[in-house]
Amino acid sequence: MSSKDKIPASNPTIEQIRYPSLTPRKTVTGGGTTKITDLRSHIGSEMDGEFVICDVDKFMEHYLPFVPNEKHIKSCVKTKLKPAGLMDKSKTSVFTAFPETPVINKAVVGRRTEMEIYASLEDIAKEIATYRFPDKSRTRNKFSYRNVPFDNIKSNIHGSNHKVDACFATDEAISEKDFRLSTWGMAVPVEQKVTTTDETKLDNNEKILSANVQIMNDDIRRMFTFGITIDGAQMTLWYHSRSHSAVSRSFDFVKDPERLISVFMSFLFATDVELGYDPMVERQNDSRHIFRIPQPDETSRFYRTVNLISGYRSNNITSRMPRVWVVESYDPDTQTAGAQFVLKDVWLEEKAETERQIQSAIFKNINEFGDGDPPSDSPELSTIWEERKDLIRSREYQQLFLKIEDDYVGNFISKKIASDSQPISGLFEHTKKDYTSTKTKTRSDAGPSSHPIQSAVREDMIRAYEPKKQYRVIFKEICRCVGELETLGEAMDVLQQAHTALQLLYCAGWVHRDISEGNILAHRTNIDDSSAPWKAKLMDLEYAKKFPPPDDYKAAADPKTGTPYFMPTEVLAKHYIFNPPVKTTVVTGSFFEKPQSQVKVNPPVRSIVVHNFQHDLESFWWLILWLIISHLKDQPSKGWEGPTTLKNAIKLCQNWAGPIFQNIDYLSGERRIAFYFSIEEYLLKFLPTNVAGYSWGLELLRRVMYSAYMTRGEKGDLRNKESYAEIHKHFGQFFSDLRKIKDQAWRGYVLKKALTHEPPKGDANPFISPPETGKSLPAPAKVKAKRGPDQNPNLEEQGRAGGSRGGSRAGSRGTGKLEDDSDDDSVTLQLLCNDDDDEFNANLRRSIFSLHPIQPTDSNTEIMHLMRKFAALPEPSSVVLWDFVVDADQERMKEYIEDWFTNVRAIRL
Repeated sequence: MSSKDKIPASNPTIEQIRYPSLTPRKTVTGGGTTKITDLRSHIGSEMDGEFVICDVDKFMEHYLPFVPNEKHIKSCVKTKLKPAGLMDKSKTSVFTAFPETPVINKAVVGRRTEMEIYASLEDIAKEIATYRFPDKSRTRNKFSYRNVPFDNIKSNIHGSNHKVDACFATDEAISEKDFRLSTWGMAVPVEQKVTTTDETKLDNNEKILSANVQIMNDDIRRMFTFGITIDGAQMTLWYHSRSHSAVSRSFDFVKDPERLISVFMSFLFATDVELGYDPMVERQNDSRHIFRIPQPDETSRFYRTVNLISGYRSNNITSRMPRVWVVESYDPDTQTAGAQFVLKDVWLEEKAETERQIQSAIFKNINEFGDGDPPSDSPELSTIWEERKDLIRSREYQQLFLKIEDDYVGNFISKKIASDSQPISGLFEHTKKDYTSTKTKTRSDAGPSSHPIQSAVREDMIRAYEPKKQYRVIFKEICRCVGELETLGEAMDVLQQAHTALQLLYCAGWVHRDISEGNILAHRTNIDDSSAPWKAKLMDLEYAKKFPPPDDYKAAADPKTGTPYFMPTEVLAKHYIFNPPVKTTVVTGSFFEKPQSQVKVNPPVRSIVVHNFQHDLESFWWLILWLIISHLKDQPSKGWEGPTTLKNAIKLCQNWAGPIFQNIDYLSGERRIAFYFSIEEYLLKFLPTNVAGYSWGLELLRRVMYSAYMTRGEKGDLRNKESYAEIHKHFGQFFSDLRKIKDQAWRGYVLKKALTHEPPKGDANPFISPPETGKSLPAPAKVKAKRGPDQNPNLEEQGRAGGSRGGSRAGSRGTGKLEDDSDDDSVTLQLLCNDDDDEFNANLRRSIFSLHPIQPTDSNTEIMHLMRKFAALPEPSSVVLWDFVVDADQERMKEYIEDWFTNVRAIRL
């Protein structure tokens, strides 16, 4: 990395980069089964912006395992390298193999190829490895420098088709007959190029990054990794952790050989911990792992992995990287296993509270609510108190949450960025911007946490690179995610109980902030006993916060993860649904004559969205909708009863739901329409008869939620806890009324097809990605969200690569097919409008006349095109339809616009 690389003028402070109340989000995607060589450019695109750069001296001091002192380096040169003929015996220290910058010379043996030129680095490292520190402060480790340009790399996860030029790797064999390199045996990969063009540097950068991404995905012991790239005589050092990545400015190892010696000594004499290996995790030969959890009495408990429940192959090292296993208690002395538990491994920000701490605080606040007197100043909350007080006072409510058996905060805290470091981008600036994986689901027993890969176009985001700590928590109950249950009836029973847990959080003044399919679990003592009812368990309390937040509340500066499929509308849109009306501007004179005295008008200030109680409920609503439509394909064709054939229903469902459920972090136009306007008529087009009754129930819930958002915003009650009680009661009534439906045939709606094979055991191949066979849509993914292009990144998985889909409404007039003329050519809409109502169309034209240069004589096609722009483009690049309706200050126009949208069909082709 040369000194001429573009970097910001100064490093911003934490306070300068904080956005007052909004936690930034950045996209993180999964690699699925895709080969590393195909992912390299995408990985570069996604991680560009995660790096800081610093001088090589500062890098070595801050990031390397240790820096040998000058005395040790000179002693190594004198006693090892010069006697071995690897350095010139004159007073000047020069490598005999590198008297000058290397250049390929086909006529000279040893200079004919890149590998021949750099081969002597292995000899230099071998000789350095024989050095003995006089004070015995350092001992030789098990890693050696090896030239391995033709060696395949063994990995327990998909995608490992790559090679590296060289590496510091263990000499231990994978097995008695397998001596290949492995991701878990490679401490420091090395990439090298003799030529120094922009393209070769880019190639080196992509290769070293992708190799380390694969290591961090595969080897769960690795807390951080290193890398080396060589461009001609320029050597660059790399460091990667869960909080940030760092790269050094390059140095000339031909002119500064003692610095290379220092780097090699650091890697050859470092401890395993200094190289990034977690001492609390032991890898066994069968690819299983043993976790050691220290206890307060200075003893330890051990847990051995049985199988992975949830995990994914990330394209970004900087993340929380949550992994969840079924584990068994284990005695390493007797090598016997005991009871099974669930272990969750995750990286949290250094100052973040742990799951146990948050759960304890929530329980304390719930107890205070239920043990005290009813809230005298809140009639609605008093009603909930009366309903829940016995549950709280008996403490039986705690069974709605996972029981924490054990937990441990690791001693290792990821490094802060080195002083004088600067954020840098452009390391991978020629990389591709779009990529779609062919298979992205995790292995069959890994739950719903698959990560469909998506576009990751980088945008400038100033980061704080907050240090992270490793946290492991062991839960007593082994559960299933609600989406893995057999029927809709089972799922709704669990969701009703989960709503009780969510309501208790509300009473205690907490918001969950990450309601999703994977965070609502189902448990029973014998998980295979179909006669026993499921009990709900609410998990993942890491994001839970008190609400309303204090006035001086500031969100974390670094990105957080969420599940866009279930994110509430206001959070995705980054603004509240209710917008205060703007005072009408009156023109009293010439446009070109400014009045002598003019009243200063302050522009409206957009409020920053803070996650509130209703946002958790809206996520519930999206989850219910998702469970129904995503499993339409699982319904048996025999006995199918619906508005159309099963095949056509699946197609209609995909066309409507695909644009709504996307793994993106902003509000798409289709999703906006789905929440702002009626969904009932769309659902009735493809839902089978046994669940058609859900259409009105979900539509009514949508209406009361929308109304509550508008009313609360209009009254300024966003921070008023009492104002959320009614919507909570509506959700409770929804579940209660569902049980009262006479025809309970909906309960048999299939959510999961029977397994035709036994799930794999152990941790071998923990991230296998079989083809998606049971769902109509891609699985939801955790997204460290950041704004990207307005497109669906999952077209390939959804089978919507092209062709015309969807039908028109029979007998309607004024149909117009409109192609989107924006830069985003992935969106094509077909708008169908009934123009029988001339009075409506005339009023519609008048209402928008003052906002756009459209004449009252313009055609319906032009007006529909305008409405498409208002409704479908994400903020802030467009005006929200409802904004200008409110601005018009005409109550009747609200009715006209709502009626007009009832007649609009937005179908992605």
